[in-house]
Amino acid sequence: PTKAFFRRCGFVFQDDLLLAALTVRETIEFAARLRLTQSLGDEERDRRVQTTLQQLGLEHCAHTAIGSEHTRGVSGGERKPPAVGAELVARPPLLFLDEPTSGLDAATALSLTSCLQSVARTNRMILVLSVHQPRSNIFSLFDQLLLLSGGSLAQHRRGAAPGLPASTQDRGQTYASLPQATQPLLL
Repeated sequence: PTKAFFRRCGFVFQDDLLLAALTVRETIEFAARLRLTQSLGDEERDRRVQTTLQQLGLEHCAHTAIGSEHTRGVSGGERKPPAVGAELVARPPLLFLDEPTSGLDAATALSLTSCLQSVARTNRMILVLSVHQPRSNIFSLFDQLLLLSGGSLAQHRRGAAPGLPASTQDRGQTYASLPQATQPLLL
C-alpha cells in the first residue's frame, strides 16, 4: 500500500488513545484540524464537528473533559465514541475499527453500531470492524461477515444481516464445526 492509500484510511484502536485534558468537543475539533484540508474552511470544519457530535450522541458531554485514571472526566462508556468521532469527522473512505463495542454496555454498543452503519451509508464509506461475540441485534446490522480461523478464511457471507445459525450448512461445512479460534471480521 502507498502513502496515498494510508491517507485515505482511518483507524480506531481498541484502547482509547485520547488526551485527558481535552473535552470531547476539543478532541474531535483537534482531529478535524489535523485531518481535514485547510481549503474546507473554519465554518465547514465546525459544522462537521457538530454533526459528528450529534451523530454519536455526544452533545450532552461535549464540554466534559475526556479524563484519565487520575483526573475525572467522561465515563468509561463515553470514552469510546469520542475516539470513533476523532476518525469519523474526516469521513475517510475506508475506516478500520478494532473492537469498537468492547467495554460498552449493550445499549451504547447498539447505538454506536447503528450510528456507524448510518454514517457509512450516508457518506459511502467502507467500515471494517473486528467484533468478538456481538449480540444478535448488533450482528444483524452488518452487511458482510468474514470469519477467520488461524489467520485463514473460514467463512464469508454477503448480503444484509447475514445470519449464522449453528444448524445450517454453507458450502458443505456446518458453522458448529468451525474451529474454536475462529474470529469474526464484520464488514
